[in-house]
Amino acid sequence: MVTGLGDKNHAKRPRTATLGRRQRGGAASSSLWRPFGRLRQRLGEGLSPRRNKARRHLGRSGFASSPIETERRRAKTMRMLTIFFASACVIVLIGLSGPRFFWDSLTSLSCVRVSALRIHGVSVVEPKRIRDLSGIIENRASMLTIDKDGAIRRILADPWISDVTISRDWLDMAVDITVTENHPMALVNRQSDGGPVLWYADGKGDGFLPMKVGQDADYPVISGLDFLPNTAERQEALATIMGLLKKAARVTKDAKQTNLYLTTPAISEILVTPEKKLVLFLVDYPFPIFLGKDTEKQFRYLADTLEKLYGSMKNVNITDIVAIELSYYGEERIRLIRKISKDTQRGDSHAG
Repeated sequence: MVTGLGDKNHAKRPRTATLGRRQRGGAASSSLWRPFGRLRQRLGEGLSPRRNKARRHLGRSGFASSPIETERRRAKTMRMLTIFFASACVIVLIGLSGPRFFWDSLTSLSCVRVSALRIHGVSVVEPKRIRDLSGIIENRASMLTIDKDGAIRRILADPWISDVTISRDWLDMAVDITVTENHPMALVNRQSDGGPVLWYADGKGDGFLPMKVGQDADYPVISGLDFLPNTAERQEALATIMGLLKKAARVTKDAKQTNLYLTTPAISEILVTPEKKLVLFLVDYPFPIFLGKDTEKQFRYLADTLEKLYGSMKNVNITDIVAIELSYYGEERIRLIRKISKDTQRGDSHAG
């Protein structure tokens, strides 16, 4: 009994000693790698938060995804399948019906129709006139099939319009039409079968529209062009007249200008004689002013002379003036022709 017990005790001692050595060895091993384990744990938590979060959500089944994530993946898969089948249907539709039928179906959709037609820059022409000429109908025309070149060509056919631009606004599904109108500078008196007709003329001298009853007639009138024998001479005279009217228009618009005796509103008529001379008439006084060849250069001399006549020119009264002639003895000479009286002589000259 004693021997057996002693054998059992003796048998258990090596196991205890072995276990103690293992524990001491394990403790020594763990104490050696413990700093590296902590560092690894910190790095794992800092670099892989999703992995740690997934580990916390792990259940007994071992799956990391939640029902919400599963539903999202399922919805994404359904969207991908829908896009795939829709693309396949479009390809099959194009193959069966042809590209023309598909394009017609696309342009007929209500979501691509013109919702608004906006007109900019009109002051003389009515916006309805521009709408009709463009051929673009709101809520019926398609943004995809607008004929910009055709619309521009039709709008430019109106004599009042000098320039047109058309653009699409895809955010508002609208079309913007911006026009530039011709601004008349004079009225050209031309002969026709029914009698004289006044035409509006722009800065180039082109007559672009006949004046109708009730329209603005407050422009200088150009007469006598039909006296000239050919088109070249008429165009030359018209260019000279337009050069003078442009200078008068600049003086009219210049707010700093003090000499306002030769402005566009002050000019009544410019007559072209059969001898190719130009005669200017003012609104306030009907005496003729015979212009020279270089009318733009003489413009300043004539304006200064009119300022003196309207102001305080000594021994000269503007009511006594019969005519004024430019370039009498030179480009800078102006001749004042006055009524014959006891104290005056006919044909006084004045240096410009």
